[in-house]
Amino acid sequence: MWTPEHREKYKPITSRYTSDLSDAEYEVLEKFVPKYLRQRAHSLREILNGLFYILRNGVTYRNVPKDLPPRSTLHRWLQRFDEERIFDRMLQSLTAQDRQKNGRNPSPSGSVMDTESLKTTPTGSLKGYDGGKCVKGMKRFYLVDTDGRPLYFF
Repeated sequence: MWTPEHREKYKPITSRYTSDLSDAEYEVLEKFVPKYLRQRAHSLREILNGLFYILRNGVTYRNVPKDLPPRSTLHRWLQRFDEERIFDRMLQSLTAQDRQKNGRNPSPSGSVMDTESLKTTPTGSLKGYDGGKCVKGMKRFYLVDTDGRPLYFF
């Protein structure tokens, strides 16, 4: 017999995509967005779901599903988040919380620079050559702590 406990335990997963934020994840990320950026036609959760869909699946704005906010809206909000450095604040805060949770000092005393070589398309705007790996493309740089947590991307 279906009781309320059974219904709660076996209810279907309501997220549409694997990149959608859970309630707990949304509560954590919502705190980083300033109050004056919260007045909008689309909910902050849908905007974040759209941006994470693009990042997780590697699609272009043109290929965003119709049940997410329009691509122009997502692009505009990504620019605003970049201007306000919201993602940088998220990264710093979440890294510090993770370090504390693992018994480390929230501020690292040492860091390591890591690089990654990326192949680009022939029509790509960023071109170069990584002589060490013999790859045409570009190189990304990361600053990570001694446990491999990201600190900064450039």
